Amino acid sequence: MNPTVVAERRILADASTKVQKEIAAGDLDAKVVTHARQVENLIAKHRPDLYTDLGGENGVYERALAKGRLRKGVAEELKRLKTDLSEPELVSNDDVAAYLTNPSITLRDLERGAAAVTVNHASRRLRTALSKIGKDIETVIEGLEGVVQPNLLRSDVTKAITKLTELETALVESGLGRQLA
Repeated sequence: MNPTVVAERRILADASTKVQKEIAAGDLDAKVVTHARQVENLIAKHRPDLYTDLGGENGVYERALAKGRLRKGVAEELKRLKTDLSEPELVSNDDVAAYLTNPSITLRDLERGAAAVTVNHASRRLRTALSKIGKDIETVIEGLEGVVQPNLLRSDVTKAITKLTELETALVESGLGRQLA
């Protein structure tokens, strides 16, 4: 029998009962499990500091499994990541850590660079926060008479408007955003 197949079967046999049940139920791809364990072993061997930072034994593995539970295509990403793990100049520890700790980051994000990952993540968080702020503004407008320390609120609103105006100007000047009416 092919040694690779034997090694993969051993990984699956050694997986926890919970993981085996998830595979049987179709909630987790068996390839994610095997590639996750292989990624963990490569990080332990070639990047021991990162291995420790990510939680050591099972830390990397569990993070990779979490990605596999949330998104399709993670098995292929992990397979591609394995080829670069032995060469830190190809993929930095920061990039690998970002990939493993944030389930929404894809390998394609990593290939674009850590700066793009950080900016895209911050952009998503900002859009979510702005949506929540919009709802809070509506609530405050409806109950203005109950606002405690209105001058502090006005000061914070002014600061936020200034920063949002700076962001809008930067988007328009960069050509990435279009000016809204």
